[in-house]
Amino acid sequence: LALILSFFIKYFDWRNGIESYSYYSNENIPQYIFISIIVSIFLGLTVSAEEINKDKEILSREKFINLSRNSYLLSKISILFSISAIQSLTFVLIGNSILEIQGMWFEYWMVLFSTACVSNIAGLNISSAFNSAKVIYIIVPLLIIPQLLFSGVIVKFDKLHPSLSDATKVPWVGNMMVSRWAYEALTVEQASQNELSKKIFDHEVLLSNAQWKKDYWLPEILSEKSIMLNAKDYNKEIVANAKLTMTNELLKENVLWGNWKCKGCFNDLATKSMTSEKDFANIDSFLDTLRLQWINTMTVEKRAIEKFIDKTGAKEYRKLEDMYQNESLNNLVTNKMEKNKIIITPGELHQNDDPIFNDPQKVSFFNTHFFAPYKYLFAKRYSTFQINMIVIWVISILSYVMLYFDVLRHILNGIARASNKIRPNKKAPIAD
Repeated sequence: LALILSFFIKYFDWRNGIESYSYYSNENIPQYIFISIIVSIFLGLTVSAEEINKDKEILSREKFINLSRNSYLLSKISILFSISAIQSLTFVLIGNSILEIQGMWFEYWMVLFSTACVSNIAGLNISSAFNSAKVIYIIVPLLIIPQLLFSGVIVKFDKLHPSLSDATKVPWVGNMMVSRWAYEALTVEQASQNELSKKIFDHEVLLSNAQWKKDYWLPEILSEKSIMLNAKDYNKEIVANAKLTMTNELLKENVLWGNWKCKGCFNDLATKSMTSEKDFANIDSFLDTLRLQWINTMTVEKRAIEKFIDKTGAKEYRKLEDMYQNESLNNLVTNKMEKNKIIITPGELHQNDDPIFNDPQKVSFFNTHFFAPYKYLFAKRYSTFQINMIVIWVISILSYVMLYFDVLRHILNGIARASNKIRPNKKAPIAD
């Protein structure tokens, strides 16, 4: 699988009339990562899907001597995990070598191995719950479909049905998918923590944040101000929402800047009609200062990046870029193809640009946006890779608890009993 996959997606670019391969210009790297994860899920399920089912006669015979179910299950899992470890290792060694993905050997193996382990336990749950091998092998591909659909790759989370989608964070249905945690872990780690990117990543975060605030946040705040100034041209609900949005967004900036506050701004918003330019004097002063500060931050961070490039050497920097960065992957995690760079919800503005440079600011890791660079657990910051690996292994543990207590089988039996109760009785045949 690794050989076939990596061979066919090894895209060659034409440079100066010469056909050559470059990891940087290979447009298929994001697809390679996603397919690798789906392969791990599929292999993990197929390896384990019949393990318990084929032992059911033995288990039925031996249950009278009180054998340990835990020992039986752990023996199965130890063998399956060993197989998955070897499969993941050979897949990474072959696939990454052909595609010339430098470094990240452990990260790729860890993600694919962890994904396969979850699938191993899921396969054992299926094997324990169903009695027919045919049914089991019909269920396996059906389980993969949600992993494809709700991974955030084929269909973006904000493009799902409104009852499921959330434009500012990963919806609950996405958080239930192992593929979502695995894909985000690998793409974010590959894009931000490779040997080149990690040296300038902090500068890029500060630069991106300042640029988005200046280019998108500030014009939208001024637009809300315009609505308030021309309140007679809008209905009361729109004006009230504009006032709420300005209040909430200025409060956020107050928190970010520490001791430097928007003096008088909130008193003005609370007590004044805000229908003349004089009413916005304090707010305008604060916004002007913010704009100057963002311009200064952009200048400082651009110089820091340029200084690193000069120190490295333009030729050497380009060489490192070819070795460690991938343009298509960078476009994905920076949301470059998205035209709408700002999301407006009632009372709030949200960044929809450069998600990998957008720090979620101590929001619970379940409520962070897709491709966030960091996540917070108990108010402490961790890398996305660390948190996502923890989540995948927590899912594995919960799946094992379900397996030990045979939860899926009990649920199916309960559904069958309920179905039999509501099924109408057949009438007795009428005698001739």
